[in-house]
Amino acid sequence: MIQFKNVTKTFNGKNAINGISFTIQAGKATAIIGPNGSGKTTMINLILGFLKATEGEVLFQGEPAWENRNVLNRKIGVVQENPSFYRTMTAEQNLKIFAQLYEVPEENISRVLKTTGLDKHPTKRFSQYSMGMKQRLNIAYSMLHDPDIFIFDEPTNGLDPVGIADIRAIIQHFVQEGKSVILCSHLLAEVEKICQEIIIVKDGNLIENSNITPESVQKYQYKLKHEKLDTLVAAIKQMPEITIQKSKSDECIVQIDKELDGSFINKKLAQKKIYLSEIILIDNFESTILEKMGDS
Repeated sequence: MIQFKNVTKTFNGKNAINGISFTIQAGKATAIIGPNGSGKTTMINLILGFLKATEGEVLFQGEPAWENRNVLNRKIGVVQENPSFYRTMTAEQNLKIFAQLYEVPEENISRVLKTTGLDKHPTKRFSQYSMGMKQRLNIAYSMLHDPDIFIFDEPTNGLDPVGIADIRAIIQHFVQEGKSVILCSHLLAEVEKICQEIIIVKDGNLIENSNITPESVQKYQYKLKHEKLDTLVAAIKQMPEITIQKSKSDECIVQIDKELDGSFINKKLAQKKIYLSEIILIDNFESTILEKMGDS
């Protein structure tokens, strides 16, 4: 769907992007994550054809993005961080204006309102919307022309947990329909739940040489508790499938192969007459990503 081939982008003699190469596959949700100033916005603008690469090529469906930027407007839907609409109008009234600009049939409006759940509030004006409803209208607007790919730029900023879950469900719906999604977000928990692939950038460079998956960075760690830590540690050291990461007080952190699980640990220890008081799977996706970005 999208390919960066040795892309460098320079502003005022300084590289914002440094010779990066990657591919975003069709029909998947791909996250682009990194610290502020890492080059994410520049990458998005290159994809949209708003910027031309100083060196290398950005291809969309095999064609140069810069040379086909007018075509890209018809194929990409962008969900920006801060939506802006006519405050005194309803969702339908707002979308009718944009449907005319896009030159798309007005019947598309009912479809996008239903997908985003805004059809349940037909008379409510934009000024009366919650943050979550405003963002759903933003998404509805991006859907009007039935694009092949969606770009979400911090879509859950300022939303409560219910609003975040609503946006997540909509994004997952797009992927199930075969659409492609690019997600820029600082909420790593949402990235883990939504995306199949991840691109990590820092200072204009790729942290990884190729896309990674949430599963590939999981270390499958467990926290184990036992009243006699020395006995527990001694037993685990005899098990080649389990590696101790650290231990203190009455608990230790262990890592096992991804093909195994907590029941394997319990069974192996029970065979040695060691019964755990607690075993907890550690969700270490966020800490692993931060470690890769050098922020931890």
